[in-house]
Parts: sequence; C-alpha cells; structure tokens
Amino acid sequence: MPDTQPTPPPPAPKRIVVCFDGTGNQIRATRNTNVIRLFRALENTAGEQILFYDPGVGTLSAAGAHTRIGRWYSRMLGLAFGLGLKTNLADAYTFLMNHWEPGDQIFIFGFSRGAYTARALAGLLHLIGIPRQASDNLVEYAIATYARRHKWTDADRAEAAEFSSTLCRAVDGSFSIPVHYLGVWDTVSAPGIFRRDLSFPNTHHLSNVLAGRHAISIDEKRRPYRQDPVRNPRIEEAWFAGVHSDVGGGFEEHELSDISLMWVLDGARTHGVQLRRTEELRELPTLEPADATARVHPTGWIWSLLIWRHRRPAPGVNVHASVRLRREHDPSYGSRLQDPNWVDEGWDRHPADRFRSAACHDSAVSAGPNPPLRSLPRERRREPTAPVPQPQSSAAGQGPRARTPRLP
Repeated sequence: MPDTQPTPPPPAPKRIVVCFDGTGNQIRATRNTNVIRLFRALENTAGEQILFYDPGVGTLSAAGAHTRIGRWYSRMLGLAFGLGLKTNLADAYTFLMNHWEPGDQIFIFGFSRGAYTARALAGLLHLIGIPRQASDNLVEYAIATYARRHKWTDADRAEAAEFSSTLCRAVDGSFSIPVHYLGVWDTVSAPGIFRRDLSFPNTHHLSNVLAGRHAISIDEKRRPYRQDPVRNPRIEEAWFAGVHSDVGGGFEEHELSDISLMWVLDGARTHGVQLRRTEELRELPTLEPADATARVHPTGWIWSLLIWRHRRPAPGVNVHASVRLRREHDPSYGSRLQDPNWVDEGWDRHPADRFRSAACHDSAVSAGPNPPLRSLPRERRREPTAPVPQPQSSAAGQGPRARTPRLP
C-alpha cells in the first residue's frame, strides 16, 4: 500500500492593509497625517494582518538626483505634476502581487493624492487583477495597460482582458480582485497640480470595493484641490469641517482631523481590521464636543495669489454631525450646506463604546471577532510619539521590499 502524505490545509485568509500618505507627507515626530496615525494603531502580525506604507507623492526625490538642488527639483516635479504617483502605485501593486492569496481581505487607505492613489489601486485590481507571484517584470506593463492618456476605448478593454486572462490569477472565474474596505480622506482629483492628462479608470464607481468611507473637506478652497466624490453606494461619504489637512491631518492642532480619523477607522473596525492592544493606542483620540468647534486652519499666503474655488456640496449630502454642533456655536458657518443629512450621531462617545459596537459586528464580517479594546485618554494638542510598526517586508523570493520613508 503506497505511503500517502495528507495534503496540507491551505493557509488561513489574512488581512492586507495598504496605506498611501498625502502629497509631500511622510512619517514625522509630530504633525502626522491620519494615514500615519491609523497605521500606528494597526496590528502587524504575519499570517493574520500585514501592512504596507508608502510616503506621499513629492516626498522622496528621484533615485538619480544626487545633488541637493536635484533632489529638491525632483520632489517639486512630484508635487506639481504627480511624478511618482505611478511609482507609488507600482510599489503597492508589487507588494500585493507577492503576498495576496485568494480569500485574503484587502484594506486600502489614503489621504489627498494618496487617496487618489488608493482609488487607482482599487481600479487596477478591478480592471487588470493580480499577476502570478514573482512576476515583478509585469508590474510596469500592467500599470501601463491600466493608466492611459485618453479615456478607455473598446480596444483598451480588449487589451486589458487579454493581459488578465493570460497573466493574472482568477478567483471563481473572475480576474477582478475585491477590496474589502477603502478608507480615504479628501481625495485630490488629479495626479498632479498641473497635470490632468492621465486617465485612471474605475476611480469613481470603484465596482470591486465592498465597503468604505470617504471624508471630504467643506472649507478647502484651493482651485487645484477639487473635491472628488465617489459613485459607489457601498462607500459612505460625509463632509467635515476644516480645510484639506484639517480633514486628513498634518497640523499640530488636530482636533478636527481627530473626528474624521475616528469615523474612517470605525468603518474599518466594523469590517474586520485589527488594532494593536498596547500603549500605542494612545494614538487614538478620545473625542470631545469641543473638538467640533476647533480652529479651521488658514491656507498659506502663497495660495492666496490664486483665485479661490469654494466647494459647494450638493443639497442633501451626508454631513458629519460634528458640523451641526459647530453651526450651533457659529450660525454663520456652513452657509453653503443645503438640507444636510447628518451622519454619525454620537460621534463623541468614548472610544471603548465606539469599538464595542463595532466588535459586535466583527464576528459576522471578519475571520474572528476583535476582543474589547482598552481605551486610553488623549493628551490634548500634543501628538504622541509611539513607535511605528514596521511594514511587512518580503523575504527572499517573495518580491521586493516595501519602501521605507526617510525620517527627517
């Protein structure tokens, strides 16, 4: 009788979290964006939940820029023209290619142009899929097939379908890879301030995104920073008080961005993302009613040289309930809001209560329920400097290492 070895069971599904920071943003000792603050709070456990972080477009200089002027010039090109966005997209796509397995849950987060990159990654996963592991040489080809200098034609769709059927992995007969949750703050709608010629399809309908939240700034008025709403009813969208970085983070005083941070994180927790159970949870704020009336930061003087473009939310849009409290204290605020639909009532309840209600839903939507979290108070107006969990880096033969941002 032949000696047969039992077939080993397939690995348990895991969560893969991809984070894209905002324009010119990276890890700092203080003034971090909501992307970094969320990243710090996430569990990073091989086999259960792995993390990837990419600093913002315009943060790192080109590899071939060796002089100080050359490095500055390459960063400015990234800020103005979005050079580097496709590189960031390729980094994350390569990471997914070498770590994703059927059944894994993908979570994507981003702020500003990083939010646009997050949405582009979701579009890439829908229209192209994921190539087989160790196909690093195909990443640039896949992105070139996806990102066009014109709107997609039938010929483009046929080329993408041919690429997918030949080189990508199918799940239940489909090459489209689902995104379990998309969390983004105030998407900037173009690859660069002065460049709008690249077309990244499916960044609005996001057909493969199963759930998500998008926080939009009410008070941002810089013309290049236009709002970019989504068109997927499974993605909740809400407007928040403050300018661009009051919503996505980056100011020393971050009471307003605390509110949008917790709203996006609440949604992610509900859909199964795991948080750390250590002192680093000080990164998560305890919201207070006074946060709703915090200062809206002014826009830098150099931007005042341009013509402002005030955002005008459509009548009946979702507006965060904290804005209603702000209007009670300042009736002149938010005059452009018409018949708002207030969402996230009880937003200022204690974090333990927020997460306890989310944990009740976790067991139905994730591999296992989250245990109750220990809540810690916030130190007002001062960011903690907890250590940052290291993004999952691939071992030999598993693809390239995730890019690590330079610390200032």
